[in-house]
Amino acid sequence: MARAFRLGLPVEGKVEQVIKGGYEIPVGRSRGFCPHSQIDLHRVENPEEHVGKSYAFRILQMRRGGEGLVLSRRALLEGG
Repeated sequence: MARAFRLGLPVEGKVEQVIKGGYEIPVGRSRGFCPHSQIDLHRVENPEEHVGKSYAFRILQMRRGGEGLVLSRRALLEGG
């Protein structure tokens, strides 16, 4: 996980549920959080539409020794 963060490599995660401010996305043994603004290129009208889907994400932040991740799908969709 730390290597993916350092190198900007994508990680796979499945959107588990909508939570306050975004989505909960487990990645390996880590808990990932993706803000609503980072799940897609445009504003999502129905956040529930992403629940149960697997996507590639970029790790924007790592916390607590890799246990807490802030993820962005948007960063990959924008080609960055």
